[in-house]
Amino acid sequence: MKTLNNLDIDFFIRTYVTKRQESLLHPDLEKTRTLLEERINGRNALVIGGAGASIPELTLLSAIFRRKMLAAFVLTILAIALAAGYLANLLSGFR
Repeated sequence: MKTLNNLDIDFFIRTYVTKRQESLLHPDLEKTRTLLEERINGRNALVIGGAGASIPELTLLSAIFRRKMLAAFVLTILAIALAAGYLANLLSGFR
């Protein structure tokens, strides 16, 4: 295996995660490449991710926190994700 400094992420995923040389989506993406490029080029997307806000974690936290604290936790994660997404969108205009 390669060192962390020289990690080839594609190799790692093919070898240890999916154990496939090619993505299952690759043939479909190649077939529709032109259509996808026409629809996607020049557009933006806001991707919201909330690390630590999974359903199992919320279930565990509900046993510890009161509802108001749990709601504050979820709203904080959502607010940070939204703010980061808008900031990334704003900064992407400064290329």
